Amino acid sequence: MKKQVLFLGLCLCAAISTAFAQQVCSDLFMSEYVEGTYNNKAIEIYNPTNQSIDLANYRLVRWNNGSNSYVAQAGQVLSGTIGPKEAFVFVLDKQDCSLTGADTCVFQALKEKADAYICANYDVSYALYHNGNDAISLHRVEGTAPRHDD
Repeated sequence: MKKQVLFLGLCLCAAISTAFAQQVCSDLFMSEYVEGTYNNKAIEIYNPTNQSIDLANYRLVRWNNGSNSYVAQAGQVLSGTIGPKEAFVFVLDKQDCSLTGADTCVFQALKEKADAYICANYDVSYALYHNGNDAISLHRVEGTAPRHDD
């Protein structure tokens, strides 16, 4: 009898936790951060809503060395559409495996996970040139309303 009550209690807690999480999270969030060797850099974004979301309303920002400010090249406006309850993976656009040194290509396993690539020209955008002391944030572009239509 105690096992059944414990099981029912755990199921009830899991159901409440799931319902609470669905109520609290009504906008995109970063669900995975990859900072691998060489240029193996990626960010996964998850859409917890029941609606598709246009990623053009969002940007990634790299906070260089933990700074409290950033320059334009540290931000990258995103593109694409992320479906409901789906993840979308952005990978640094280093696909040319004939290059060496700082231009070493992204490993094939990471390329296979990519939904889109982020600009690899450091002078244009260095949003995905992060290392251990940089923070990455996801911003809604000003003028776009948060989603609460689920």
